[in-house]
Amino acid sequence: MDDTSDSYQLGHVTALKELLEELAPLSVELQEHSYHYLSFGSWVIVAGRRKHRYRFVWDGKESYLSVSHSTFSDSQSVAQWKELPEHCGPVSSSEAFGKVHAVLVGAYAARQVVPADDATSRQRG
Repeated sequence: MDDTSDSYQLGHVTALKELLEELAPLSVELQEHSYHYLSFGSWVIVAGRRKHRYRFVWDGKESYLSVSHSTFSDSQSVAQWKELPEHCGPVSSSEAFGKVHAVLVGAYAARQVVPADDATSRQRG
């Protein structure tokens, strides 16, 4: 591993740590995480609360962030991810972390945990 790969990996882990520290007061937890240095630094973050989660997929090759939301009725529930196109788009990795922060704070600071356009399952969490 060279110095460049070390700095990218360290930067990713540092950004993730800072994100989680900022979200902790909102009781937002990291549910899943993966980082793929050999795939242009692509990463996946699933974060939220037990019954409401957001999935963020950053494609390092395309510099594109996809954002999805799913609800879970219990611990055996299978995710039914619904893409949130208003939050998707081309961004750098560091900008993507800012977007992750903004989406999660927007959802959980106001205690609104589902997308505003999902009128069938509006719930307070």
